[in-house]
Amino acid sequence: MEIMLHNLTVTRSRFSSALYFKKCSQINFTKFYSKTVRLHPKFCSRQKLKPTLGLQHGLRIDFVKIPIRWNSGGSGNTESRRQKLLLATYVSFGIGGILILAITGREINKARLRFHGIVEVDDSAWKRVKLYKYKDVSIPGHVVKILDNIENFQVREDDIWVVSYPRSGTTWTQEIVYLIKSGLNFEAANSQIIDDRFPFLEFMYPGIQNVGSMSSPRLIKTHLPLGLLPKEIHEKKPKIIYVCRNPKDIVVSYYYFTRMMKPVTRFKGSFDDFFRLFMQDKVPYSPWWKHVLEFWQKKDEENVLFLKYEDLKKDLEGSIRQIADFLDKPLSNLDVKKIAYHCQFENMKKNDSTNFSWGTKLGILDLTESQFMRKGEVGDWRSHFNQDNNEQINKMISFRFHNSGLRFDYDIKDPVLDSSPSDVRTVV
Repeated sequence: MEIMLHNLTVTRSRFSSALYFKKCSQINFTKFYSKTVRLHPKFCSRQKLKPTLGLQHGLRIDFVKIPIRWNSGGSGNTESRRQKLLLATYVSFGIGGILILAITGREINKARLRFHGIVEVDDSAWKRVKLYKYKDVSIPGHVVKILDNIENFQVREDDIWVVSYPRSGTTWTQEIVYLIKSGLNFEAANSQIIDDRFPFLEFMYPGIQNVGSMSSPRLIKTHLPLGLLPKEIHEKKPKIIYVCRNPKDIVVSYYYFTRMMKPVTRFKGSFDDFFRLFMQDKVPYSPWWKHVLEFWQKKDEENVLFLKYEDLKKDLEGSIRQIADFLDKPLSNLDVKKIAYHCQFENMKKNDSTNFSWGTKLGILDLTESQFMRKGEVGDWRSHFNQDNNEQINKMISFRFHNSGLRFDYDIKDPVLDSSPSDVRTVV
């Protein structure tokens, strides 16, 4: 038999010969008596309830022998609550265990990376991208995972590589090289995305294994600096076209690119925030100066062509001829004009095979922030830099390049290209 106590506060033990109540209520006898016995008023207001209480109603109740339990609202279930409490305890321990394992695994991974000379770059500005320092170069996490594959990548002598620091005119140069090597295949250039025609070595798509299995001659793009390129590149000596750009326009273009990649980077900082990261070598593939200087020192090697973005802007047709001669693919004047027309900034910006519009379908680009091909100008930095920005970057350039002989153009007027006669437009 059990007694259900409604709205009562018991101040003594579960088996007690004397019970205390804070307020007057009623006692329900269940599973034994169906009747309800009300307390006499004289037992209300914290009065002591004697074991002989039941005798007043013709009932004898031995409170010492009767187990008492709470019945909140008449529907409590101690066993159910106990099971829920146990379940919550087990879940808490389980979550705690998973967190401990995750933290331990992360620390073990950090230790493993440090053993190989790889250290995580810690900066709260990057919400999602993981940056690591390896051989004094900041590289993103997806590159760290394939460093061994990159180092041991099998290079071929007939490969053609386009190498650059990000936002230096890479896609522009790639398209020119593709058209020269493909015999001006404009149909493919307009219908197949450039990452399929001219894949990005260290990017997730199409993947380094797929790049390695391509038929020759392979066209390969990379942002890796010279010191992180495959070992065989120094032995096989494939043709390498390196394109550089003045750092002031790079930092502006890179800032908007990072904002556009917000679904991937989660970067929401200001231009000044990004400028700080750039100057501290905390953006992917930095330091910029080392990236450029290493290839500038290789510019006289037979298999290296060093180009400047600003020279492409000043004389696109002359730059196309220079690239064609380097690739041993001389072009007629008409062919040069066709390529120049196809590769004009506005035409490439409208071309879905070069403007990376497919990135929006994959959810990796936010075009409300910027376009992949934004302006393509020389001198846009003037609308973003303050005096402090300018002084900082000038000091860096003066210190790093003062004895190199390399000079940068920070302002030019876009030339009017003579590449729009009717025969060029019709063919292209």
